[in-house]
Amino acid sequence: MQYMTAKKLNKSDDKIIENFDEYCPELIDPENGVYGIKRTKLSSVNYFYFSEKLQKEQFQYFTNIPSTK
Repeated sequence: MQYMTAKKLNKSDDKIIENFDEYCPELIDPENGVYGIKRTKLSSVNYFYFSEKLQKEQFQYFTNIPSTK
């Protein structure tokens, strides 16, 4: 899975991303396959999103790059 972020990730964020499905993500945009979870702490709120469309686009982009050898 590929993710975009607007902040520097820490180890606890990595664990959330690694186990994204276990946090029961909500379907936000069915057309593009965007799912999200909201993690609330005492002084902050973090949102994590996953996009099936973006994942497919990135996979196609990175698998179609010609070799530079």
